[in-house]
Amino acid sequence: MGKIIYEKYPKYFEGTYSALYDCSTEVPHLAIGVWRGFYQLSSQVFIDEMLKSVDFIREKRIIALISDHTELKVVSKDVLDWLHDNWYTNAAKHGLRIEAALGSKSAIAQLSLKKMLDEAKTGAVSSPIFSNFQSAYDFCVEFLGEYTR
Repeated sequence: MGKIIYEKYPKYFEGTYSALYDCSTEVPHLAIGVWRGFYQLSSQVFIDEMLKSVDFIREKRIIALISDHTELKVVSKDVLDWLHDNWYTNAAKHGLRIEAALGSKSAIAQLSLKKMLDEAKTGAVSSPIFSNFQSAYDFCVEFLGEYTR
Protein backbone atom coordinates (compact mmCIF):
# COMPACT_ATOMS: atom_id res chain seq x y z
CA MET A 1 0.00 0.00 0.00
CA GLY A 2 2.42 2.67 1.24
CA LYS A 3 5.14 2.26 -1.34
CA ILE A 4 2.85 3.27 -4.20
CA ILE A 5 1.60 6.41 -2.47
CA TYR A 6 5.04 7.44 -1.27
CA GLU A 7 6.88 7.00 -4.57
CA LYS A 8 5.41 10.24 -5.91
CA TYR A 9 7.47 12.15 -3.31
CA PRO A 10 11.24 12.68 -3.48
CA LYS A 11 13.02 10.11 -1.31
CA TYR A 12 15.47 11.80 1.06
CA PHE A 13 16.83 8.61 2.60
CA GLU A 14 16.35 4.84 2.50
CA GLY A 15 17.92 2.63 5.15
CA THR A 16 17.45 -0.62 7.00
CA TYR A 17 15.01 0.73 9.59
CA SER A 18 13.58 3.79 7.87
CA ALA A 19 12.78 5.65 4.69
CA LEU A 20 12.15 9.39 4.56
CA TYR A 21 10.14 11.22 1.90
CA ASP A 22 9.98 14.98 1.42
CA CYS A 23 6.46 16.22 0.61
CA SER A 24 7.37 19.93 0.75
CA THR A 25 6.86 20.58 -2.97
CA GLU A 26 3.19 19.62 -2.49
CA VAL A 27 2.73 20.66 1.15
CA PRO A 28 5.45 22.80 2.80
CA HIS A 29 6.80 21.42 6.12
CA LEU A 30 5.31 17.93 5.56
CA ALA A 31 7.23 14.65 5.27
CA ILE A 32 6.68 10.91 5.47
CA GLY A 33 8.73 8.56 7.63
CA VAL A 34 8.45 4.81 7.12
CA TRP A 35 9.67 2.88 10.18
CA ARG A 36 10.28 -0.85 10.00
CA GLY A 37 11.97 -3.78 11.62
CA PHE A 38 13.01 -4.62 15.14
CA TYR A 39 14.77 -1.68 16.83
CA GLN A 40 17.73 -2.40 19.10
CA LEU A 41 20.02 0.07 20.82
CA SER A 42 22.90 -2.32 20.18
CA SER A 43 22.53 -1.56 16.46
CA GLN A 44 24.62 1.45 15.45
CA VAL A 45 22.76 1.44 12.12
CA PHE A 46 19.48 1.98 14.00
CA ILE A 47 20.94 4.86 16.05
CA ASP A 48 22.49 6.44 12.93
CA GLU A 49 19.21 6.25 11.02
CA MET A 50 17.25 7.80 13.87
CA LEU A 51 19.77 10.65 14.09
CA LYS A 52 19.62 11.08 10.30
CA SER A 53 15.83 11.44 10.54
CA VAL A 54 16.26 14.24 13.11
CA ASP A 55 18.74 15.95 10.75
CA PHE A 56 16.11 15.64 7.99
CA ILE A 57 13.49 17.31 10.23
CA ARG A 58 15.93 20.16 10.93
CA GLU A 59 17.18 20.61 7.34
CA LYS A 60 13.74 20.47 5.71
CA ARG A 61 12.00 22.39 8.53
CA ILE A 62 9.45 19.59 8.98
CA ILE A 63 6.53 20.49 11.25
CA ALA A 64 4.28 17.51 10.46
CA LEU A 65 5.46 13.96 9.81
CA ILE A 66 3.27 11.11 8.64
CA SER A 67 4.85 8.12 10.38
CA ASP A 68 4.08 4.78 8.78
CA HIS A 69 4.60 2.06 11.40
CA THR A 70 2.89 -0.74 9.44
CA GLU A 71 6.16 -2.72 9.15
CA LEU A 72 7.41 -1.97 12.67
CA LYS A 73 8.12 -4.87 15.01
CA VAL A 74 8.12 -4.85 18.82
CA VAL A 75 9.95 -1.92 20.41
CA SER A 76 11.65 -2.77 23.72
CA LYS A 77 11.54 -0.56 26.83
CA ASP A 78 15.16 0.58 26.45
CA VAL A 79 14.49 1.67 22.86
CA LEU A 80 11.28 3.45 23.91
CA ASP A 81 13.23 5.32 26.61
CA TRP A 82 15.94 6.27 24.10
CA LEU A 83 13.36 7.49 21.56
CA HIS A 84 11.60 9.62 24.19
CA ASP A 85 14.86 11.02 25.60
CA ASN A 86 16.62 11.55 22.27
CA TRP A 87 14.53 11.34 19.12
CA TYR A 88 11.38 13.13 20.29
CA THR A 89 13.28 15.75 22.28
CA ASN A 90 15.52 16.65 19.32
CA ALA A 91 12.79 16.39 16.69
CA ALA A 92 10.68 18.84 18.73
CA LYS A 93 13.67 21.14 19.23
CA HIS A 94 13.99 21.33 15.43
CA GLY A 95 10.31 22.13 14.89
CA LEU A 96 8.36 18.86 14.67
CA ARG A 97 4.90 19.31 16.20
CA ILE A 98 2.80 16.49 14.70
CA GLU A 99 3.63 12.85 14.16
CA ALA A 100 0.54 11.47 12.41
CA ALA A 101 1.01 7.76 13.02
CA LEU A 102 -0.20 4.83 10.93
CA GLY A 103 -0.43 1.74 13.14
CA SER A 104 1.48 -1.52 12.84
CA LYS A 105 0.06 -4.65 11.20
CA SER A 106 1.25 -6.63 14.23
CA ALA A 107 -0.99 -6.53 17.32
CA ILE A 108 2.05 -6.87 19.59
CA ALA A 109 3.89 -4.08 17.79
CA GLN A 110 0.73 -1.98 18.12
CA LEU A 111 1.13 -2.15 21.92
CA SER A 112 4.70 -0.90 21.60
CA LEU A 113 3.49 1.89 19.35
CA LYS A 114 0.93 3.06 21.93
CA LYS A 115 3.74 3.29 24.50
CA MET A 116 6.00 5.09 22.01
CA LEU A 117 3.35 7.69 21.18
CA ASP A 118 2.45 8.37 24.83
CA GLU A 119 1.73 12.13 24.92
CA ALA A 120 3.32 12.45 28.35
CA LYS A 121 6.65 11.29 26.89
CA THR A 122 6.70 12.81 23.39
CA GLY A 123 6.86 16.35 24.76
CA ALA A 124 6.00 19.04 22.21
CA VAL A 125 5.20 16.41 19.55
CA SER A 126 1.55 15.37 19.37
CA SER A 127 1.09 11.86 17.97
CA PRO A 128 -2.45 10.99 16.89
CA ILE A 129 -2.95 7.53 15.34
CA PHE A 130 -4.78 7.14 12.01
CA SER A 131 -6.16 4.06 10.26
CA ASN A 132 -5.03 5.14 6.79
CA PHE A 133 -2.68 7.42 4.92
CA GLN A 134 -5.35 9.75 3.52
CA SER A 135 -6.76 10.53 6.98
CA ALA A 136 -3.27 11.27 8.33
CA TYR A 137 -2.43 13.38 5.26
CA ASP A 138 -5.65 15.41 5.49
CA PHE A 139 -5.09 16.01 9.21
CA CYS A 140 -1.52 17.22 8.60
CA VAL A 141 -2.58 19.54 5.76
CA GLU A 142 -5.26 21.09 7.97
CA PHE A 143 -2.88 21.38 10.93
CA LEU A 144 -0.16 23.03 8.81
CA GLY A 145 -2.69 25.46 7.33
CA GLU A 146 -3.59 26.63 10.83
CA TYR A 147 -0.09 26.39 12.33
CA THR A 148 1.75 28.34 9.61
CA ARG A 149 -0.76 31.19 9.29
